[in-house]
Amino acid sequence: MSVIRTLASTENPLFSQASMSAAAAASSRPAAQDANGRYAELEIKNGTTGRKLLELEPSENGVASAEMPVVAGSSYVIVVRSPYDYVAVGYTVGLRLDDSMISPIIGTEVVFDATGFAQLTGTVVGEHSKRIYSFTATTSGSLNVSILPDANGRYAELEVVNRTTRRKLLELEPSERNGRTSGTIAVVAGETYVIEIESPFDRVAVDFKVTLQLS
Repeated sequence: MSVIRTLASTENPLFSQASMSAAAAASSRPAAQDANGRYAELEIKNGTTGRKLLELEPSENGVASAEMPVVAGSSYVIVVRSPYDYVAVGYTVGLRLDDSMISPIIGTEVVFDATGFAQLTGTVVGEHSKRIYSFTATTSGSLNVSILPDANGRYAELEVVNRTTRRKLLELEPSERNGRTSGTIAVVAGETYVIEIESPFDRVAVDFKVTLQLS
């Protein structure tokens, strides 16, 4: 299924702004041109992080359309602006969300080896930094998760969440309440699981090593 939306204006703003939330992961194919052959410029940004994901400047490089991936549940901000000072530019922007390109993976995809083993490593800084990983189970079984301390004996914290139901399946907080450094959950073929890793400390970098074993 595809969803098409058109944004249009005959006003003379320096820029206009709209937003959308993706009901499904898909691609976006915007384009813009007025009756006089003039093009507006367009940006699409992540609504949470503000990161620029796509920019179209047809008057500069001739590129008036493009595709970009979007993630279900994420919000996006669309900014349309004129490249000319004091010149009105009408625009029509077409957006197509194509469900045939759905991917449930968010963050970094976990890659398991032939034995079902995977390892995640990195650094998180402060209570509000977070690293996100995900994978889709190809067979039903169990997943064992273990988190190791860094060189200073500090632990990061970890959650495993079902991507569809958003139910929390496992929480490891070695430095706080439960003191657990490992746990096992059941996984179901076709379901996607999200692993979120963060630091329990303000302004303190914590290195992490997480081992995953499917069986």
